[in-house]
Amino acid sequence: MKVNVLLIIILFYFENTLLSQTYIGPSLGIDASQISEPDESNPYFDVFGSPLSSLSLCYGVIIEQSLSSKSLISLRSIYTKKQSAASTTAIFAIDKIQYSHLKNSLEFKYFPYKNWNVGAGFNLGFGRNQMVTYSTSSGQKYKFTETGLVFSSGIIVNKILLELLYYHSFALKYKIEPALYKIEPTNSFVISASYLFKIREKSKSQKIECPRF
Repeated sequence: MKVNVLLIIILFYFENTLLSQTYIGPSLGIDASQISEPDESNPYFDVFGSPLSSLSLCYGVIIEQSLSSKSLISLRSIYTKKQSAASTTAIFAIDKIQYSHLKNSLEFKYFPYKNWNVGAGFNLGFGRNQMVTYSTSSGQKYKFTETGLVFSSGIIVNKILLELLYYHSFALKYKIEPALYKIEPTNSFVISASYLFKIREKSKSQKIECPRF
């Protein structure tokens, strides 16, 4: 909650001090995540699949604030939900693990060449993993928060932003610590397409020429 308030304050600051162009748009893409269990959980709990093999659709929203002709600040939230085969040696055998994740990131982007940009920033994620049993098709839900970094590379084509993003998480904290069904901090690649709408134009006296449109 505190981080979300901080992101809003940062956006408000840039809007009202720099009076620069602002863009907002929906995003749709594919998320390839690495979901795995800690080494200490083996052989009692095992998530199947090779690294980054868990694919799912993701969707969200992006807000971009121009700082200069070659730089901007980007705020992004994307959500995905997926499941992976899993097993356990506990009394109640499980069939799979269901996983949902909301990533919230703040990035600085730079345009080294025309409409191509590269970026880096911080990510705060909120997620939940749920163990699904053979008998009930439901199970215990474990909520967590996750912190890490995000790196991106994108290109603008006719107001459509095409991006490749990499999320690297280094800390995962559960609201209630599971006794067995823990997962490691997740790393993921995201291929995303966003359509950007201009919602604010810089004043003519201080206009910043945006290289992207």
